[in-house]
Amino acid sequence: MPVGDSEINLVREFLEGNDLAFIYLYNRHKHGLYLYCLKMLGDSETAKDLVQEVFLKVYERRAQLVHPDSFRSWLYTIARNDCISTFRKQTGKEELPEEIQEEAGGSFSEKYDRKEEAVFVAEAISRLKPELKEVIILREYQNLSYREIAEIQGTTETVVKSRLYTARQTLYQALKTIFSERRDV
Repeated sequence: MPVGDSEINLVREFLEGNDLAFIYLYNRHKHGLYLYCLKMLGDSETAKDLVQEVFLKVYERRAQLVHPDSFRSWLYTIARNDCISTFRKQTGKEELPEEIQEEAGGSFSEKYDRKEEAVFVAEAISRLKPELKEVIILREYQNLSYREIAEIQGTTETVVKSRLYTARQTLYQALKTIFSERRDV
């Protein structure tokens, strides 16, 4: 087991050649990275394959990581670039992911309503411009900081905040009619 349990210690140990530390990092980040790729690409199998490719690149290119404290940003930057490449290869593909959202307890109709709402939200997100879609996914689904998102997108925190505001307003406008109609029923 790695000496330290903190992220930076794991990254440092991985950079020093500790394969067990890499396994811990993989297990710690694979699910979040999968969800990011799934929401960006909308295809479960492609997202799974991409996660494996990203971690292979991380393993092979570990010498390129200069600052261990920016591992997560570096990881998502690699994933972002791979998502963009994959998206370009698959232009025109617009499928909704099967695993839109895990559901909590509740009655059948409540579960159905939540799933239906998740479909509406996923559809609205999929229609956003790519840079707005990405910022929503990174902030709302991956809980990345503005700084981390700025690093991933190669921009400033101010631009990230602006994109996030625009994305939220666009989603609000797209969804307000649907949800107000549902409340009136």
